[in-house]
Amino acid sequence: MDLFPMTTICKCVVTDLDGTLWDGVLGEDGLAGLRVRPGHQDLQAELVTLHSRGVALAVASKNDLGDVQTAFATLPNMVLGWQHLTAWRVGWQDKPSALRGIATDLGYG
Repeated sequence: MDLFPMTTICKCVVTDLDGTLWDGVLGEDGLAGLRVRPGHQDLQAELVTLHSRGVALAVASKNDLGDVQTAFATLPNMVLGWQHLTAWRVGWQDKPSALRGIATDLGYG
């Protein structure tokens, strides 16, 4: 699966977590309620490939930062690691503000 062909030019991909990189909602289901299924692994592998091509990866999520870091470190079947992320906004701010914050962190206009 190639979500971003080589002809696509992009500097950064920002992803959510709950329902995107894993099944479940971290804040409601806890770590025990999360599942990384094959489709999630495929998406994560594609993101890792983009990272290897120089694309910045970022996360924007309404969660507690410590819980998210623990999920990255302990969830079975994760392909994407915290070390692949260039920026993140994890907290309770709205998504547009989180995206603006990531853009600022990365020096994007």
